[in-house]
Amino acid sequence: MDRPKVWGLLSWYDESPSWLAEAVASFAPALDGLIAVDGAYAHFPDARASSERLQAETVIATANGAGLPVTVHRPVAPFIGDEVAKRDFMFRLANAHAQAHHDWLWVFDADCVLAECPADIRDTLADVEGDVVEVGLWQRSDFLADAPDIARETNLAPSTTAPMRMLFRCLDRMQVIGLHYCYAGVREDGTYTYLWGPPHVAPQDGVMLPGVTVEHRSAWRDLYRREAARDYYKRREALGIERLATPEDGGSVVKAAR
Repeated sequence: MDRPKVWGLLSWYDESPSWLAEAVASFAPALDGLIAVDGAYAHFPDARASSERLQAETVIATANGAGLPVTVHRPVAPFIGDEVAKRDFMFRLANAHAQAHHDWLWVFDADCVLAECPADIRDTLADVEGDVVEVGLWQRSDFLADAPDIARETNLAPSTTAPMRMLFRCLDRMQVIGLHYCYAGVREDGTYTYLWGPPHVAPQDGVMLPGVTVEHRSAWRDLYRREAARDYYKRREALGIERLATPEDGGSVVKAAR
């Protein structure tokens, strides 16, 4: 069988064009196509249907410059259902492009930069037996710039790396259910499986991919964006926007299908 293709899935809203350009350019060598979805969550502060046009143009221009096929979606209204709905829609677009049970989907945001990746990643993915791959998620801090007194008096690590699920085999009817990090789909044998999610849904084990590092720059965001995100998380918690029934609730694990 041919080597699998790798499709990038980029979700963004109101981001720095320079960040978008760097994210797309860094991932491009490892991708065969990019699916990028713009738009705010309905409960995000001052939510608009889509970002300024320059951002979508930057994604398209950067992908074109890298010779990377790209599909960009700019919605006409904020996403009802918030992050769950937006990511679910992104997976539906992926099912329209990628070959199920063969290709891989690499999910990343605008604050991610692919720092390290072997050239033979597709060969490595072709040999993976499961449906979930983890990579090293690297975060760094400039304590001397942000908190020089603390940095001089406290032994603070300048960076941390932790495993993160970012690559998922494209299954039939890919879905995001209840929680923004609860991914599921139907395998080739017709069985329903969770690729990521809370422990009670028994998600598949992930395979750690050596030599792949993604830098996560969320701590580098400006104060306005960080405060807007905090406001959204407070609304999400207060309104119960994200929820997946547990056995303790008297509910059962949802196995939705289209």
